[in-house]
Amino acid sequence: MLLFYLSIAVMCFSQSSVQISKPHLELQDNLVIISYHIINSTANDRFNIWIEATDADGKNLNAMSLSGDMGDNVTGEGGKQIIWNYQADSISLEDMIYVQVFGEPFIPAKISKNGSEFNELTTGGAVLRSLAFPGWGLSTLNPGKPHWLKSRDQE
Repeated sequence: MLLFYLSIAVMCFSQSSVQISKPHLELQDNLVIISYHIINSTANDRFNIWIEATDADGKNLNAMSLSGDMGDNVTGEGGKQIIWNYQADSISLEDMIYVQVFGEPFIPAKISKNGSEFNELTTGGAVLRSLAFPGWGLSTLNPGKPHWLKSRDQE
C-alpha cells in the first residue's frame, strides 16, 4: 500500500520536468555563448534555468560570470542564450568543457497582506505531502510549528 502511494507521488512530481535541447557552445573572445531551446514551451510559460559546467575529468567549473536567459522567470518558446565570461571566473579553456542546461517550472511566490512570502498549495498537493511525510501538508497550509510539536506551555 505504501509503495502505491509513493508511486503516485513520484508520478505527480515527475510531470513538472522541463525538457531542454542539447546546448550549442560557441567560443567568442573570452566568452562562451550557450544556445538552447526549452522544448514544448509557450511564450507564457516561465522557468528557473541554470547550468552546470565540468572539465574533461568531470570536475565542476565554478561558472559565476553568467548573463542572459537564466535564473528565475525565464520565458519559454524561442531560442535562448546564456553568456559565460569564463576569463572573469579565472578559468582557462585549454581542455574540453561540458555544459548542461537544467530547468524547472517557475512558481512565483505569493505575497501575503503582512508582506511575507508564501507559495500557493492546493488541497491535493497538501494530501500528497502528508502521504510522503505525515503532517507535512498541514504544516504547509498552516505555517508555523506542527500542532504535535507544541509544548504543554503553548496549549
